[in-house]
Amino acid sequence: MNSAARALLRPLVAPLWPAFRELIVLSTFVNLLALGVPIFVMQVYDRVVFHAGLATLQGLVIGIAGKLFAVDTDPRIEKVTEMLPGANCGGCGRAGCADFAKAVCAGEILPGGCPVNGMESIAAIAERSGRTPQAVALDEMMARDGKGLLMLPFENYAYGSLDVVHEMITDPATVLGVADGGAHVGVICDASSPTSLLTLWGRDRTRGPKLGLEFLIAKQTRGTAEAYGLMDRGLLAPGHKADINVIDFDALTLKRPEVVYDLPAGGRRLIQRASGYRHTFNAGVETMQNDELTGERPGRLVRGAQTPA
Repeated sequence: MNSAARALLRPLVAPLWPAFRELIVLSTFVNLLALGVPIFVMQVYDRVVFHAGLATLQGLVIGIAGKLFAVDTDPRIEKVTEMLPGANCGGCGRAGCADFAKAVCAGEILPGGCPVNGMESIAAIAERSGRTPQAVALDEMMARDGKGLLMLPFENYAYGSLDVVHEMITDPATVLGVADGGAHVGVICDASSPTSLLTLWGRDRTRGPKLGLEFLIAKQTRGTAEAYGLMDRGLLAPGHKADINVIDFDALTLKRPEVVYDLPAGGRRLIQRASGYRHTFNAGVETMQNDELTGERPGRLVRGAQTPA
C-alpha cells in the first residue's frame, strides 16, 4: 500500500482502532473458550460431575498443583518414574510410584521390587536373557505346541492394578454379566468371568482387598436376574427355577485360555476351561458333573420378564 493510500485510510481507521482491539481480544477469548469447553467436559465434567468422582477431582487438583508448584528434583528419579506403570498400587511397600523411584535412586530398594512391572513381562524376560522382545514373544507364542498366548491389557488392568475393578464390582449400580462372547469370540473369553470372580476376588487376591463369597454369589445370581426382570431365578426358594451350582471352592481353578477351531467352516473361538464344578443343574436337570457335560440341554429361550411359579 502506497503512502497516499495510507494517508487516506488512516483518518478513517484510527477512530475505530479501539473497537478493532476489543474485537481481537474477544475473538481470541471465544476461540480459547471453544477449545477449553470440550477439554473441560471430557476431563472434568464426564469424570467428576457426571460420575460424582470426588477422587478424580482430587487427583486433578493435586496434579495441577504439582505442575504449578513443582520444584527441581533428581533427574534420575524422573527417569525411573517414567519406567514405572504409574499404578500407585502400594504393592511395593512404598507410598506410590514416585516414592518407589526415590527409594531406587537412593539405593534403598531394587528396581525389580515393583510387583506391577513384574519380571515376567516380555520386555523383562528379553532384558534378562539378552534377546529381543520380538524373539521372546515368538517363543512364548510357540510354547505348548504353538498354543501359547500373550495378554496386553488395555483397560481395567492397564496400569497394573485392579483397584478400579474393585470399585466397580462393589458399586450398587453395577450389574455383573457376560458380553461380547459372540461378537469377539476369537479375541476374548468373557465366559470365564463367573469363575474368576469367585477364585480371584473371593479367594486368591493378594494385592488388595478380597470380597465376601456371599456377596460375590448374590451379585452375579440374584442381582443380575433382578436387573433383567428374571424374578423366577437367582434364589434357592419355592417356586423358583432350580438353577444350582455345586462347587468345590477350594479346588475351583481356571485353566489356561486356548484357541479351538470347532465353529462352522473351521471358525475359531477362544475358550477357557475350569475345574471344581461338581454339579450344575438347569431347571433341575443336571447339565454338568465333575467338570464334564452330561449332554442334557434343558435351557430355552427366555422372552420378557419372568415371575416365580
